[in-house]
Amino acid sequence: MSSATPSSSSQSSSSAPPPPPTPSTTSTTTTTTSASTSVKRACDACHRRKVKCDGLSPCRNCSSAQLACTYNAIPQKKGPKGSRAKVISELREQNRQNALSSKAHARLLAGNAYANPPPL
Repeated sequence: MSSATPSSSSQSSSSAPPPPPTPSTTSTTTTTTSASTSVKRACDACHRRKVKCDGLSPCRNCSSAQLACTYNAIPQKKGPKGSRAKVISELREQNRQNALSSKAHARLLAGNAYANPPPL
């Protein structure tokens, strides 16, 4: 019975609410939040290595790796959004035309096989 008494007292202390955040903790989280904003463009080295770039010149990744931090590469431009749907519909139409022409060709060959019997 004496072992049940300490466990019940530990349960009451664990159910206490956590202390409110201190002002220094709050300011740290806002700094972290502002640092996690997206950068419009990564430097060439970060883009090549596929790592997050902080957008500074030089960025932290290039500084730690002792690389030249440059922003020379021209960003790739994406094509119009509707072009893929257009290409797909054109390919479907071509496939349909090919299927129709191959059926017609097969019928033509089948008809010629009976029209011209082989010589005896």
